Amino acid sequence: MKILVFPNDSIISYYNKGEIKKRYFNPGNLFDEVHIISFNNEEIPANKVADLAGKGKLFIHTLGKPKLSRLPTILKKLKTLTYHIAPSLIRCYNPHFMGAMGIYCSKGKIPVVISIHTDYSRIRRFKILKLEYLPRFFRSLIELLFFEPYVYRNANHFISVYPFATQYIKKKVKDNKISIIYNRVYLKDYENPTIPNFLVNKKRKIIISVSRHITGKNPELLIRAIKNLDVDLLLIGEGPLTNKLKKLTDELKLSKRVRFIPKVMNRDLPGYYLGSDIFALSNHYPGVAISVLEAMAASLPLVLSKPFFEPSYEICKDIAIIVDPSPKGFEEAFSLLLKNPNLRHELGRKGKERMKIYDGEIMEKKEVELYLSILKSSQREIPVRKRLTKR
Repeated sequence: MKILVFPNDSIISYYNKGEIKKRYFNPGNLFDEVHIISFNNEEIPANKVADLAGKGKLFIHTLGKPKLSRLPTILKKLKTLTYHIAPSLIRCYNPHFMGAMGIYCSKGKIPVVISIHTDYSRIRRFKILKLEYLPRFFRSLIELLFFEPYVYRNANHFISVYPFATQYIKKKVKDNKISIIYNRVYLKDYENPTIPNFLVNKKRKIIISVSRHITGKNPELLIRAIKNLDVDLLLIGEGPLTNKLKKLTDELKLSKRVRFIPKVMNRDLPGYYLGSDIFALSNHYPGVAISVLEAMAASLPLVLSKPFFEPSYEICKDIAIIVDPSPKGFEEAFSLLLKNPNLRHELGRKGKERMKIYDGEIMEKKEVELYLSILKSSQREIPVRKRLTKR
C-alpha cells in the first residue's frame, strides 16, 4: 500500500528543527511507500530522512511555493502525481491549505485523514499573541472562510493530538469522525540513552525546558526564576525571542548558568532529559506539549505554569507542580524540589507510571488500527488507479 502525505511544513524544516521521528508518516510500517508533497522550492534528499517512513520507501515530491499565480499549475501536477502514485490513503497535517490539497487529490474516492496539532480558535490565539496576530489575520480569514469548510465537510476522519484541540472542530465535525491520539513518545527510548558529557559532569542540578522561543512559550520567567538559586538552566529550542533571551541572561549575569541549544535531533533528546533533574515549562497554549510527555518518560518532576484557558492540565494535573506564571512562582517550586530529593523522585516516578498509558507504542497501534478501519470502510478492493481514471 501507499500513503500520500501533506506535512504541515517542509521536510527540510523538520530536519533543521531536529524533528525527524521514526515511522512518523508510516505507523506500524503499514505502507510500502510513503509519498510526501512539499510546497517548498528546495528539499532535503529523501535518504537523509528515511526514518520518517520506517521500512517503507520514502519519496519527496517538491512542487514549489504555492503562490496564487501558480495554483492552476500546482493543481495539475497534483492530479497527475496522485494518479501515478495511486495512494490508498491521504494524510494531511493541518485543516487549511494542506487539507484542501489533500481533499482535492482524493476526488472523493481516496480516504483523507486530517491532523489537528493545535487549537485553531482565533479568539484564543489573539488573546495570546495580541497585536502580533494582526499580520496573520488576513491569511487566517482565508483559512476560516474557504479552506476549513471544504476540509471539515469532505475529510473522512480527524486525529487530534490532545482533547482540548477538538473543542474548535467539534462545532463543525461529528464526534464519530474524531479520534484522540497523543504525540508518540516511546518509553523504550528512555531506557539507556547516551547522556551528553556536560550533563554527566554537571556541577549543579539542571532544570531543562524544551520549547520554541515564541510569544506564549517564552522561557523568560525561567531565566529570572533561577537568579537566586544554585541551579543551572538548559533551554533547548529557538525562535524569534532567542536573542532577547540571551541578552537578558547577560544582563542578569547568568550566562555561565543558562545554556542555549537551538536544536537536538529527536533520537538524541532522551539523553538530555535523563541527564537533567527538573523539567519546567512556561506556556499559554492549551493542550499537552510533547515536551511534557518526554519529561514524564524520563521520570522528571514537572513544574508548569497555570493553564491559560483550561481549568486544569490534561494527563498530568495531579502529578505536576502548577505555579503562577511569574518568576517568583517558578522560583518557589524549584527551591522546593531542590531541597526535597524524595519529592523529585516521587513526582518523577508518578509521571513515568502515568506515561505507560500514553506510551508511543500504544499510540502507534491506535493509529494503525484507525487507518485499517478507514481503509476497510472505504472498500479498498476497488483498484485505486481505476477509480482515479483521468478525465
